[in-house]
Amino acid sequence: MAESPCLDPTAYVPPVSLWYTICRYIQYSECNEIKEMLGESLVEQSIDLHQEVETLLDIWRDMRDEIIHRQTRITRLPEPPEMRDRLKLEIQFFVDTIKNKAQEIGRDPDLVLSRHNTDVINYAESSSRPSTASSGEYQSRPMTAKSSRDGRETPMRLATPSSDKFSSASTLSEELDNMTDKLNILQFDDVVQHLRETLEEEISQLIKDISFLQECLENEANFQTSVCNDSEPTLTDLKQERNKLEKTLLNDESLQLPRPLFSVRPGSGEYVLMYCLF
Repeated sequence: MAESPCLDPTAYVPPVSLWYTICRYIQYSECNEIKEMLGESLVEQSIDLHQEVETLLDIWRDMRDEIIHRQTRITRLPEPPEMRDRLKLEIQFFVDTIKNKAQEIGRDPDLVLSRHNTDVINYAESSSRPSTASSGEYQSRPMTAKSSRDGRETPMRLATPSSDKFSSASTLSEELDNMTDKLNILQFDDVVQHLRETLEEEISQLIKDISFLQECLENEANFQTSVCNDSEPTLTDLKQERNKLEKTLLNDESLQLPRPLFSVRPGSGEYVLMYCLF
């Protein structure tokens, strides 16, 4: 029984353009006529698809750079042991106390806390802590490699016979070398059918590559979202919010219980119960 081919991940390399390779073998004055013989619509389609591949690759690289920059920005120095957990507990205490006190005097707890950093409060009140952002390890990080063509970063993909065929410039050049004497207007009919079929296969591969690159962009976008969502507040953020909550609890007049006062109603001599804030 025949063995299945080994599909190991390899660095993605865009297909070599058959049309641009042909142009290096023919006279410039013959380009338009040979283009018509080959199929002008096919040639134009391949050119457009190649441009789309390059555009998607550029967008993908820009996204990679942005993610790397974001990861670098959230990297922090080692923290004092247990300080983060202690600050979280203190924030939880102040939030619970403020809520209880607001309810006792008939105020909306959410309204009282609306002036505070809800992201930090939600983080402190969560039962689980992000486990990836602080360590810099992201299980969903897409694999990448260096392109064998230009050395730039490129996605990884499973190699297939068809993708290998069109990614090798030497293979295509060797094929055209063998038909050099046919690459002219007078004898192009002898090879046009074969080259047209090759161009159609190239277009098919480009369409597959575009779908692959769009999937890579989606993976990078998902990963970027996870980096953003997994970012923990800094110790400074936690300290500042803890101090603000304490200040609200101690100094916000709207949370103070009313103090009873008695005053005399003018002209009656009766005592009237009044309230004022501490």
